[in-house]
Amino acid sequence: RYTIRANSEFEVKKNIRIGESFQYNFINEFKTPGGNQREGNVFTKSLQHHSIVPLYDIMGGPSSNKAPGIGTGEAPTSTILREKDNTNQYTQILGNVYAEATILKYFTARTQFNLQHNTGWNRYYTYRRYEVSEPNASNSYGENANYSTGWTWTNTLTYARQFGQHNVKAYVGTEALKNVNRYLSAGRNNYFIDDPSYRSLDRGEKNQTNSGNGGSSSLYSLFARADYAYNDRYLLSATIRRDGSSRIGFNNPYGTFPAVSVGWRISQENFMRSLSWLNDLKLRVGWGQTGNQAVDPANSYSFYGGSIGGTSYDINGASNNVVSGYAIARFGNPDTRWETNTSTNVGIDASFLSGRIDLVLDLYQRRTTDLLFNSRLPATAGLGAAPSINVGDMENRGFDMSLNYRGNVGPDLRFEVGLNLAHYQNKILRVNESDDAFFSDAYTRFGAISRGQKGQPIGAFYGYVVQGIFQSEAEVKAAATQPGIDKEKPDPFKNYDVGGELIRGQGIGRFRFQDINEDGKIDEKDQTFIGNPHPKLTYGLNLSLAYKSFDFTAFFQGVYGNDIFFYNRWWTDFNSFQVNRSEQMLYDSWRPDRPNARLPLLDNRDSFANNFANSYYIQKGSYLRAKSVILGYKIPVALSQKVGLDNARVYIQGQNLFTVTKYEGMDPAFLQNADGGDGRDRVIGIDQGNFPMARTVLVGLSLSF
Repeated sequence: RYTIRANSEFEVKKNIRIGESFQYNFINEFKTPGGNQREGNVFTKSLQHHSIVPLYDIMGGPSSNKAPGIGTGEAPTSTILREKDNTNQYTQILGNVYAEATILKYFTARTQFNLQHNTGWNRYYTYRRYEVSEPNASNSYGENANYSTGWTWTNTLTYARQFGQHNVKAYVGTEALKNVNRYLSAGRNNYFIDDPSYRSLDRGEKNQTNSGNGGSSSLYSLFARADYAYNDRYLLSATIRRDGSSRIGFNNPYGTFPAVSVGWRISQENFMRSLSWLNDLKLRVGWGQTGNQAVDPANSYSFYGGSIGGTSYDINGASNNVVSGYAIARFGNPDTRWETNTSTNVGIDASFLSGRIDLVLDLYQRRTTDLLFNSRLPATAGLGAAPSINVGDMENRGFDMSLNYRGNVGPDLRFEVGLNLAHYQNKILRVNESDDAFFSDAYTRFGAISRGQKGQPIGAFYGYVVQGIFQSEAEVKAAATQPGIDKEKPDPFKNYDVGGELIRGQGIGRFRFQDINEDGKIDEKDQTFIGNPHPKLTYGLNLSLAYKSFDFTAFFQGVYGNDIFFYNRWWTDFNSFQVNRSEQMLYDSWRPDRPNARLPLLDNRDSFANNFANSYYIQKGSYLRAKSVILGYKIPVALSQKVGLDNARVYIQGQNLFTVTKYEGMDPAFLQNADGGDGRDRVIGIDQGNFPMARTVLVGLSLSF
């Protein structure tokens, strides 16, 4: 990565100033195979790869699972080796110029123009793979190129004046924004050799492909703000802005978003001055609205497209006059409205005991109306992509608290302790009249894992409840009918249907699911909410000590009370593509002498127990992590000055040193992927194979001259 920055400012005349800033970035990065939070990434492949299969063959080439019965996946080292030359290159140019003038003593006019230009180019090569059970006999090469250009023009007029104990500041302004982007992709198959120097789009022999897209969006805003303070004791602030966006449905492009807040510094009142232990106390109350337009720029419009393979028709029936037709490729929604977030908060800022204790506490309610979400279409709608729609309303209630205490023990030992706590409760208040719920597929083999429903938190896990494992023939016969059960022949290894054919079903030693509606059978009506991905508490602890020339700081962070859907168990604990199995599948699966086992009996014919979301995959996600620990020593000044230094300090730092958790996955604090717009709340808590945080130890030397 290379970065160049430049800034300048000039005073043209006494009251006129101009300036500019410029930044250039160039990034060349290795493309992580399979990405993150995907079943095809190298981390997930490392779980799927059988340990008995060597990573390399006797010739030093990649080895994998060509033999039957050991899965279909590629060894992770093969993926890394083969994709090491797949790179992404990005160039980014950021710049702005401004002019500012003070007029009529109390007024300041400012105009500023920002420009951002991004270009990207990436290349990818897929090798022939003969060593896997699902071989790829043809290689391929492709290149992608894209650019995006955006500019923002902001104009403001500010009035600021202080008279007596009154302080007034107000401004009005306009802002215009425009973004344009374009994307091109091309590829070919069947390259003669795999040498990277041979890779060019004109050298492939077959299947020339190309595609591309582009778009643009714009936003225009009017805004105003006024702030008033009396003796820094009574504070008032009010803002309003009106935005018009091309992303929002063209029937409702505009939104108006006001906000107001008041503050009262109670500690400056006469009746509080006698409290010597209180240094500062301020009460804050605020209410405001903001808008969200995070949908596709062309969400309002329907698109049609065609191809010989998908929408063609043989006009004369002789297979020599095939004409491409058109079909809808994407449905538009011209009635999309702004997603509006309305926040109400009450807060306290306080300082006690000569500044040794600081407290910041906020209580809030945030209500989201007209929540934007990618809709689902019925199968009768065809293959056209669904647009974003406004699906309902949502609410968050909670608090944020920060408490700090600083002090000293004698003249040499100083310390500071800081505690941060946050709690919120999420709930969906309304779902569109036409739908009773909305879903998120999260790109898993299960389809929908999360369900949005009135009264439930967004992203709540939805599926079947595992009550236990069938222990006897009597239990099987007494239970609700599950798909695959033959109550007359509940043999754990031989379940048959009425035609005498062996089936993959449930019986002794297999999961028993709860009959939620008590109708005597297990079906989709027995699905219910099985987990909540939202934590009850998020916390952080800061510690700081200084003793003479030594200093020590530590930061601990964690969450409590959330659930995680451990999707990777689908690969390691069940009969999924015959990949590598977990140790607990062997030692904690049901047998007559292991009635309390967690897993069903071993049976390579049974795929029913794991082909839908159920409570077996739910685990507690609480954790405590040592994010950063630093120990430093400041070299005595007299010694530093002997070598021409003003100050010198050596330190050792550890990052992510340890994590305390009951979660059995690699990292309970895994990152989420968005599935369009800002969709992280829709797939929150689903672990699909994330890369764990790296543990890092640093040794450093800080010098000042």
